[in-house]
Amino acid sequence: MSPIPAIADLEKKFLDVSSTDDIGVLCNWNTATIIPKASEIMTAADVRHDTAVLGRILINGYCGWPYHDEIVKRKVLMILDRIFTDAHDMSSNSYFSLIKDVLVDIPDNHICMVLDKQVARTGMQKPGANVGDNIARGEQSCVKTMMRADNIAVIGFAAMCNIDQVGQILQNFRDDIRRSDALIVDVRGNSGGNSYFSDHLAWQLCGAQVQSARAVFIRNNPDAARVIQSNPYILDDIRDRHFHSDPVRFDNAADVPVDMTRGYNRPVYILTNRGTASSAEMFVARMKQHPHVRLVGENTKGCEVFGNMGTVFLPHSRIVVRVGIQYRELEWDNFETNGFVPDIRVADGMDAMNVAVADFTRQKILVQAKEKNK
Repeated sequence: MSPIPAIADLEKKFLDVSSTDDIGVLCNWNTATIIPKASEIMTAADVRHDTAVLGRILINGYCGWPYHDEIVKRKVLMILDRIFTDAHDMSSNSYFSLIKDVLVDIPDNHICMVLDKQVARTGMQKPGANVGDNIARGEQSCVKTMMRADNIAVIGFAAMCNIDQVGQILQNFRDDIRRSDALIVDVRGNSGGNSYFSDHLAWQLCGAQVQSARAVFIRNNPDAARVIQSNPYILDDIRDRHFHSDPVRFDNAADVPVDMTRGYNRPVYILTNRGTASSAEMFVARMKQHPHVRLVGENTKGCEVFGNMGTVFLPHSRIVVRVGIQYRELEWDNFETNGFVPDIRVADGMDAMNVAVADFTRQKILVQAKEKNK
């Protein structure tokens, strides 16, 4: 029986037959559609090369590799090694069917691969209950506000969009929030995006610039730099810095306490489900520090530890690979793939909005009863 190869030897095998320049860079996820189509048939040499490049992206370019345990790494490398060793002529579609298994055991709900309309993701995602639709679903601005007759202010984020219209809508709604007796923020089905405006909303509600992570780490090597090139937001942050280790502590989150003398000192309900992910979970993480917040609905997706995605592609198959650029050290253990647990779990088929309103009404009646009995 041949000995089981060491992880370091498997890594070296793929790094020796590929180079940083082999990693194709996309500076916008949407431009994946304009990548030249792959040839009808990949040669065995093409298959081996693409497999080695994918290995390089995961080993050196992906933020999560240093933080995954040896069992995960070995599973990933053994699948890559088998494909590399058994390489033969095949279509890019057939090749995609082979390599999609590489992601199955990686506990990272962001990472994915795409070929045309086919998407391969981790196998760690969990089903959730139907707890109602986001009130902003279908809104072009991705956000919707309303003031209920019972003086509850409601904001729905269908996605985290960094566009001026979102900022204007929130600005116009600010006085209504101040006058309200409670606030409901709906992030059901919100898979994330750019959190600029939701970050500022969280800071206003908490009365301070509270953070969502204790520390943030990035990779510092030529392959990681290649991945980082594809994300202009991250590139701007990193451009003028000099690092001397890999991974490197990129950002230290200050322990900033909430300040209810400046924040929203009334009940806040956040509606969540398994579609609440990424920067929407970042908003929830910030708001979890607010003393009057209750999560209502289902667990969130668990898609926050690895993030700020880079988008690259393999040279022959043209398969797009999206990997995280930043690793976040959160306050919560085992967060990835598990997510935030709701304070009020909503049964399948019930609307979390109605449950939140009913809970606030019940709490209000209890407070009024206590005041009468004083």
